[in-house]
Parts: sequence; C-alpha cells; structure tokens
Amino acid sequence: MVIPAGAYSIKALNTESNDQLPTAGETQIRGIEATLRCEMKLSASVAVDFTHPYSINTILGFDSGLYGGPTAVKYISRHDIHILSVNSIYVNWDLITNSYINGVPTPVIYSFFPNVAPGYKVVEKPYNLIYLPLNKTFINSVTVWLTDEKGNILNFKDQRKCPN
Repeated sequence: MVIPAGAYSIKALNTESNDQLPTAGETQIRGIEATLRCEMKLSASVAVDFTHPYSINTILGFDSGLYGGPTAVKYISRHDIHILSVNSIYVNWDLITNSYINGVPTPVIYSFFPNVAPGYKVVEKPYNLIYLPLNKTFINSVTVWLTDEKGNILNFKDQRKCPN
C-alpha cells in the first residue's frame, strides 16, 4: 500500500488504509491520547509489514517488523507517535538584524503555531510587535521565507507562490 504524500491525522491514516485495502479485513489505527502511543487492531489473517525502508512505523511509534497473524491481534506502539513534525513556523525576512532564536542570530521576524487543520487556510495576525533594525540602507529587493523550528524550509506541496 502506498499512502499519497500529504498531512494526515491518525484518523485519516486509518481511513486511507481501509479504503486502499477493503478486502483485506478491517484494520483500526487510533491514537491513545493519555500515553501518546498508537493502537493498531488487525483482523484475522491481516499482516502489516513495517520493514520497508519508507514505512510509516516510526510515525506511528512502532518498531520495524511484521505485525499480524492468523487471529485478530491488537498492538500498542513502544514509542510515541511522531505524526506532527513542525512545532513552530518561523517567518524569516532578509532585511533585519538583532533577531535571535536560542541565542543564535536569525532573520526571524515572527513565529507561530498554526491553529487550523492541514489543508486549511492559515490566517495569522502578529501581536506584541517588536521593531528591529534593518540591515540595508537601500532596499531593492526583499526575500521572505518560512521555516520550521529546526531551520528547514517548509514544503507546501503544490501551493503557488505569490505573484511578484
């Protein structure tokens, strides 16, 4: 089974797996909120192979291996679910100085956590404005980019860039 690239919740992964494999028997995947672990229930004779190098086992918190058997089985992941890889979105701007993240100079003018589900429009209004000095006396161009808290540029798939 191949899961198309996207932003999935545990519930959406459960739906996708059952939609792709309707004749295999029902598979249930759910998050256990109290422990941050994943519960996976497999119908009799259903097997899940988490040994593939691009498997979602680490996202769901499972070790690499084969799961399932001739009878219905329930598994609890040994590790926490890691389905959300971005905790903060940083708005970077190449014109500023004196901005620091954890003591390291960075061109970040604002950071936030989006409060909408994946695929929905993010509308964010900055508050508690702080004015920072510019690093240029003449502005002939401006570059703005979004990164996560690790400095990775965010991938918005097929979203179009703003026109110049």
